[in-house]
Amino acid sequence: MTTMLILLIVLPLAAALACLVVPVRLSQALTVVVGIACFGLCQSLIPTIGHRDMSALSYLRVDALSLVFLLATSFLYAVTSMYTI
Repeated sequence: MTTMLILLIVLPLAAALACLVVPVRLSQALTVVVGIACFGLCQSLIPTIGHRDMSALSYLRVDALSLVFLLATSFLYAVTSMYTI
């Protein structure tokens, strides 16, 4: 499960770097795919975070309240990435 926390940080950063070098159409599709993937990753954290807190790399920590904000942020990321196309 700590891998998911790391992926939530790494995926958008990798997509942003990739969007600098790929054509516009591909970067739009990449942004939508990563936005939806991040929202899916946040949804997959719900059962685990409901029972206990999770931490990774000694500085990433997710509890129930931070998951609410993480879900809202990732939902907005997915929706706005679809809106920009």
